[in-house]
Amino acid sequence: MKINDKSIIHLANNFEHVDKQGFLYKKGEINRSLQRRWFVLTGNLLFYFEKQYSREPIGVVVLEGYVVSRDPNNTYGFLLCFAGENTRTWTFSAENREDMESWMQALARSSYDYMRDLANDLDRQIKELR
Repeated sequence: MKINDKSIIHLANNFEHVDKQGFLYKKGEINRSLQRRWFVLTGNLLFYFEKQYSREPIGVVVLEGYVVSRDPNNTYGFLLCFAGENTRTWTFSAENREDMESWMQALARSSYDYMRDLANDLDRQIKELR
């Protein structure tokens, strides 16, 4: 899917609903050191900004076809691993265990597949009650 810069900036400045937001450390693709960034999760889009009040995001990650897991090399670290060849594994670190677990749960619940499965399960439960 291709999203142009204007669309991303518009989305990033017009959040209707924010599922989670806060600071995380992200390992860069080129600069491999951890960089502190402001993240905003809305639906299945994870925006990241240089600073909390930046108007334009540095980037956005579309959260589909991925797994969230702990990073064995970092006490408060976790990974976003995407399926397929030549895909990037995103490396993050939180400031404490509570933040790490909260982000991991929010990210695991943000995909379309998760929401579809949840809706199907709720639909099944409603049918069983009838």
